[in-house]
Amino acid sequence: MKIPLAHPALDVWCTNVISSAIPGFPNRLAEERISRLVQSACESSAFYRNKYELALKTNAPFSQYPATNKREMMNHFDEIVSDKNIKLKDVKDFVSNSKNVGHRFLDKYYVWESSGTNGQQGIYLQDDISINTYQALEACRRPPESLCPQLMYQTLGVEKIAFIGALNKHYASTASIAILKMRYPRLKRIIHEFSIFDPIDKLVSELNEYQPSVLTTYPSMILSLIENTDLKIYPRELWLGGESLSPRQRERIESKLEAKIYNSYGASEFLPIAWECGEGHLHVNADWVLIEAVDSQHAPVAPGKLSTTTLLTNLVNHVQPLIRYDLGDRIRYANEYCGCGSRLPHLEIMGRANETLKFKNSSGYPVTISALTLIGLIEEQGIFNASLIQKSHSSIQISFGSTKPPESQQLHAVKISIHHFLEQNSINNIAIRCTKKGRKLNPSSGKLAL
Repeated sequence: MKIPLAHPALDVWCTNVISSAIPGFPNRLAEERISRLVQSACESSAFYRNKYELALKTNAPFSQYPATNKREMMNHFDEIVSDKNIKLKDVKDFVSNSKNVGHRFLDKYYVWESSGTNGQQGIYLQDDISINTYQALEACRRPPESLCPQLMYQTLGVEKIAFIGALNKHYASTASIAILKMRYPRLKRIIHEFSIFDPIDKLVSELNEYQPSVLTTYPSMILSLIENTDLKIYPRELWLGGESLSPRQRERIESKLEAKIYNSYGASEFLPIAWECGEGHLHVNADWVLIEAVDSQHAPVAPGKLSTTTLLTNLVNHVQPLIRYDLGDRIRYANEYCGCGSRLPHLEIMGRANETLKFKNSSGYPVTISALTLIGLIEEQGIFNASLIQKSHSSIQISFGSTKPPESQQLHAVKISIHHFLEQNSINNIAIRCTKKGRKLNPSSGKLAL
């Protein structure tokens, strides 16, 4: 079934126009939407009624409402969702089947899951209204220098988008592309998917043959690819997200591929949090998502100052309300408007893992592997609380959270899976040590270290 995008696209376009004339307009929209969201959540969810009882009784400002987090959300999943036909055990059964990626749960809801790289797996349901809004934001909030060439390439029928991701997982990026291709069949000709679990040489060969005009993936995946001297692709643009991207990494990637990077900031909790303008700044879609930069007590920090963590409120999803939800990211809001002309606030993000692992192949040449690829292999064994540390070119250490240590059979399967993947990339004799010790926070990011 094709879902019309006209209404949310018109909403986003009108907000863009009005915001240029009325500063603060997105914030006014957000305030109205916060009020409706809280009312809806309290009506449908005993969890939120109990959580906000005191705040509502005392008429407290929204910034003083108690926060929540992924662990609390998952522990109270059935109480939080507005449709009581939704049960966590059924959703878990649904996402356990990779054939369901992009399909509807209960014929109503799309489902995606977050990776467990921050120590806890999350599952998120979206209705058509949410998906339509995400797609409208992705389509309408792009710098003209990116949007115009894309429209031209698509009109001429020469656009070829390559997506590299975990194709058999219900991650937000993978599921959202599957949803797009199901809704708009013409995109099947435009978007080609590649698996991050394939050997680097195989990926390079396939990309060379496909010759994408646009390449979209994680920064760490691109860094792995450009180390391969056989890579001969000439994309117009690179759409990166899911991890932080340093200025040095950006410079290296752009100079190597001679392509412009457009970065984004998103999460499973709200996919298109922020988009990158032509000035290189990440602008928050503040009319549909509230991103609070807060200290350790969840009190606001001023623009220009680095937050301890970030609280997200998804203003469109009333099926599974996420209100003042602790993302764990550290951000810094700018204290001035951007030179691009957009009046949407812009920020820096410093809390995303973008680790790459450095090995040497059987010929002694360096090989770069994205740590997220190995994390994905670990999650294939049902383990979602792992972190990786590379001790040397010939050894890695995998640590597991102490709350639910894996069984010995799982550890054995993890080692076999990783060894097999590395051997496919001509990386042999790597020592893998598994430990059940708890993980430490990364002092620079405030998140569990990858």
